[in-house]
Amino acid sequence: MYQVYEWTDNNELKTLNTYQYWNNENAEKKKEWDIRDGNFQKMENYLTKSGLKNDLKRALRLSGLCSQKALKGIELGGGVCWSAPFVFHCLDMEEMQFLEFSWHRIAKIAPLILEHYQIPEDRVKLVSGSFYEIKCPDESMDFVLLSQALHHADDVERLLTEAHRVLKKGGVALIIGEHNKGVKFCLQCMTEILRDIVIGDYHSQRISLYRQSGCLAVDKRLGDRYYALWSYAKMFRKHGFTCRRIRTAKEEHFGFILWKK
Repeated sequence: MYQVYEWTDNNELKTLNTYQYWNNENAEKKKEWDIRDGNFQKMENYLTKSGLKNDLKRALRLSGLCSQKALKGIELGGGVCWSAPFVFHCLDMEEMQFLEFSWHRIAKIAPLILEHYQIPEDRVKLVSGSFYEIKCPDESMDFVLLSQALHHADDVERLLTEAHRVLKKGGVALIIGEHNKGVKFCLQCMTEILRDIVIGDYHSQRISLYRQSGCLAVDKRLGDRYYALWSYAKMFRKHGFTCRRIRTAKEEHFGFILWKK
């Protein structure tokens, strides 16, 4: 049986932005990755159609991890652990941890997926907690994976600091499923930011977000944060990573491989 460890008290998790939305189990039942009805094909179709499966496989291939042995990794915002079959197929894994703040995803759905794809119990650790508090020793991980996760961080600076801390020197961060809203959207957001500056509204939310991390806009319901390509590049350099953008299956996504300097 796959055991779930609790790194963060649930009352503390409830204080996180969008906790209520992502822990609404009834709403989640409508999503493709809720396979409690036994229909794994709908999840596989989604992963193919969204391009996430191909993006992950490409990131793993280009990362240099495939030639290494006995790897330790952690997925932040690991969700239902859909990535596990691909990670274990492509890499020589000693241990893979999945950290997620949605209890029903990590405790109810993830074990079913791991069992279905025959992922060894002794090489997996499921964790309920916040990705701002990764309770792993410094420089203990060969890689960190974030799939559709980085843009959910309302404190992306703290998240990247934690990811950098737990990675070994030369370790890799794989980031896929980030929003690419296009040049027109980015220019529109920058125009609104500049308008606030011109009228003297220096404390507007738009200016504050952009100053903090280069964030251009926020979806208040989902918690998604939207960045331009230059914002990603700047934040990655700031936190001690060299960056390579990867070609993604869908134009609406960004994907990156980061190496810790």
